Amino acid sequence: QEGFAQSRWEEYKQGTQERWKERMRQNQGLSDEERAAANKQRMQQWMLEDSQLRSKVQEEIAAYQRRLTEERRNQLALQERLALTLARVSPAAAFQLTAMNLADTDIHLKPRAEDAMRSYRDELLELAEEKAGKQGDAMGHSMSFSFTTRSAPEKADGDEAAPQSSEGSAKPFRMSFSGGGQDSPTLNPAEVPAYAPPKRTLKEAVAPSIIDLGLLSLYSLAAFAGAFLAFLRYDVR
Repeated sequence: QEGFAQSRWEEYKQGTQERWKERMRQNQGLSDEERAAANKQRMQQWMLEDSQLRSKVQEEIAAYQRRLTEERRNQLALQERLALTLARVSPAAAFQLTAMNLADTDIHLKPRAEDAMRSYRDELLELAEEKAGKQGDAMGHSMSFSFTTRSAPEKADGDEAAPQSSEGSAKPFRMSFSGGGQDSPTLNPAEVPAYAPPKRTLKEAVAPSIIDLGLLSLYSLAAFAGAFLAFLRYDVR
């Protein structure tokens, strides 16, 4: 899971660097003023494209994580069903399962809490994305780029010529990402919705207990019938 996410982000990082190199390569031959004006004019579109690609990577990672979680849950649920079926042979186990279901402390409490926290996390991310989208880059990051406009130093007596860039006469390109500073979008605690733990209705709590309640009734009837038969056969002499 972590390896997949790391691989996708590495691909995104390399792709972003290549895209910005290509974008800057389109401005070759322009003066510094013309290059700055062209970059400023297209900056918003470029940032939007990068934001959309970043969101796509996040969706792919989230979908991969959900798929792994679902597969694990299915395997675990199969094992749990088998274990509970065998455990219900014991009246004590059937009573315990019934009490846990009615008290909302059954074995499915953890998956319900995980689903609720996952939904809450997605809700917070959507809120952060919406707020960040109104203030700039969707992730609250800034991107800076610059050109080294110095020409290669002239060869001095006894010195070797400075190495040339593999791009020929193209000026070296540098790009960097930086996290948000004081101007980065922040969430107001008053705007953040409160986390609501999962709750079940009485119907949802009783429904899984019907089988166990039925088994407890059968066990009680069987015990009463056995005791009654043993009393009838008892000889007081």
